[in-house]
Amino acid sequence: MQTWEYAPKFALRTYAYLFPMAAVAKCFQYLLGCLPPAFVHQLSTLLLLAPQAATKMDGVLIAPQDNKPLLFAMLRSFLALISCYSELSFLDAIHEVVGPTVAHWAAIFSLTAAGNFHSSQAFLPSSSVMILWRLSASNQLKENYGFAIFWGLVAVLAVGWPFCAVLFISTGLLAIWKASGLDFVSRRNWRNNFQFSSVMMLLLRTILHSIAIQAFVMAIDYHFYGRIVSPTWNIFVYNAQSGGDELYGVEPLSYYIKNLLLNFNFVALLGVLSLPIIMVKKLVERFFSVAFDNDHKMCNSVEVLVLAPMYMWMAIVFSRPHKEERFLFPIYPMLCFGAAITMREAICLASKLLSLLLRSKQRKQKSRGNIQLLLGLTLLFPSIAISVSRSFAVYHYYSA
Repeated sequence: MQTWEYAPKFALRTYAYLFPMAAVAKCFQYLLGCLPPAFVHQLSTLLLLAPQAATKMDGVLIAPQDNKPLLFAMLRSFLALISCYSELSFLDAIHEVVGPTVAHWAAIFSLTAAGNFHSSQAFLPSSSVMILWRLSASNQLKENYGFAIFWGLVAVLAVGWPFCAVLFISTGLLAIWKASGLDFVSRRNWRNNFQFSSVMMLLLRTILHSIAIQAFVMAIDYHFYGRIVSPTWNIFVYNAQSGGDELYGVEPLSYYIKNLLLNFNFVALLGVLSLPIIMVKKLVERFFSVAFDNDHKMCNSVEVLVLAPMYMWMAIVFSRPHKEERFLFPIYPMLCFGAAITMREAICLASKLLSLLLRSKQRKQKSRGNIQLLLGLTLLFPSIAISVSRSFAVYHYYSA
């Protein structure tokens, strides 16, 4: 069952990623051995749709606890549950910090996206990075920077996909900035207000967490590989060298564009346009003295920090000759968040334009509600129809 990446000669994959998955599968294996056969049969019908194929191997009846297809389906269900928790945490943080409008749009986009349908329960490092980024981002929004950095360290060091460190750069810089106690407003007092001890404590805590996580990972890899090795470093070197990942096929830039349109349709376009729209909005507010309405009267800097990793990640993976759909999984939550921001700004702009045409405040409020409904019908429902159709197609044609 060993792939070449796990061969000691290459050691490109860390067993630390498989270790918790194996523990969960062992628990399910024990559970299946305790359940009545009729219940296992119903569970197989629910998860596999083909219980007769899952209970026999080469015509020989197998025990429920040795039913590997069912165990794998249960493991994927467990991953979907963890992904659901991370998604709800992220949406809750958006609702609390950014506002309910963005949170509601993001929830709808995320719930119906075909990309999220198959990435949320995939047994892939990229899906795990997506889950860990959500947990990190939710803590970042709520200013729990210690946990935000911790989940980022787990993603970089324990999953075995070091390239995802790019997704957490803004998290680390924001944590240092907040720990320093500096403020953009009081620039003259930066030297006096700088909290050196807080910054050093943050860096020390991050270093200690990094050492602890890396030591745990290397101990697991030492047990399985029989020598001290760092698969995280090995896979970084292998992919960074010229022609490393190009052995597995190269694709043009249109490959990722087609994938985003297939899995998110025009929601992907709304998500990509979010940061430019925020920038244009701030320029209009500054140079034309136009005030826009937001759910919470707050600076868009928080939204920029959450969205910035998406553009950094796209700049890296889009430029690589070797392309795979799974490489886009980590930015799926940011696409939904960005699309929600774009919707909010579109509604805000439409309301502003109507306010210039209508004089009655009551009519303004009524018209604003009609604008929201109209935009929802125009943009949201077609997206849902396309995305749900795609999800059902994946379910129907790949149900095996």
